Amino acid sequence: MIPPREQGGLFKPVIRAFKNIRVHLPEHGAIPKSLVSSSSFLESLFYNVPNYYFRPEYQSTVFSILEWLQSTEDYSRFVRQDEQQLLFGNTLDEWSEDKAREFVEAVVDMWDSWPPYAAPDDAGQGDIVQDSYTP
Repeated sequence: MIPPREQGGLFKPVIRAFKNIRVHLPEHGAIPKSLVSSSSFLESLFYNVPNYYFRPEYQSTVFSILEWLQSTEDYSRFVRQDEQQLLFGNTLDEWSEDKAREFVEAVVDMWDSWPPYAAPDDAGQGDIVQDSYTP
């Protein structure tokens, strides 16, 4: 993996956004609290996203990361940021692949149902400018 500093400078801001989402989802009943991961697991999940998906714009970065995580079939080779241990396993100090996928799906659902960003049209009415994520 290439260090986060080479990911267009968006690694840390994107991680902060997803940490906020991690808090938001159980507070609003979107996921059970047992599904919430530690900060280090969440950071490691995004550490495994190829640098290509860190785009110049914040919103397109979040979108492309979600798209990649949702379409990636095999999380089994994901590593922690120290690159010494696998991210997923069955012990108490490891996150499960199933929980990670459930988290990603919950974030996608939240993204798709979030109040749309609107831009005023000529009549002063808002047009939806945020595309739905789900392919």
